Amino acid sequence: MNAQRTAAPAEIDRLNHQSLLDAALADLDRVTSEVIQHNAAQMQHPHMRAWLTADRREPDNGAAGIVSTAPHAQLIARMRRGEAVTLAEVCQAIARMQRNLQRMQKRVAKRNAERRAA
Repeated sequence: MNAQRTAAPAEIDRLNHQSLLDAALADLDRVTSEVIQHNAAQMQHPHMRAWLTADRREPDNGAAGIVSTAPHAQLIARMRRGEAVTLAEVCQAIARMQRNLQRMQKRVAKRNAERRAA
């Protein structure tokens, strides 16, 4: 009887952790979608368009205003290989992508404001 009482809280903890991990992964997908939308808009950047039409060399991500989706891709690749992914790792990936997206959006906004002022 005591074994059943101790097993139930452990199962509840496991289910709660899985629910939190699932919610974090959904949030990571949402942030990745925002980054992809931002990157799609940045594909209209003159340097990127010139590169795509082979008129110039490939710009770096900063010059084109592109944000990396590598944190998401790395976690998904690990999960597909069957490796464990922790809640902390997912939260760190979310934070990194949000930080990089906000930083790039500020940089692009500043660049656009400077162009309008010139």
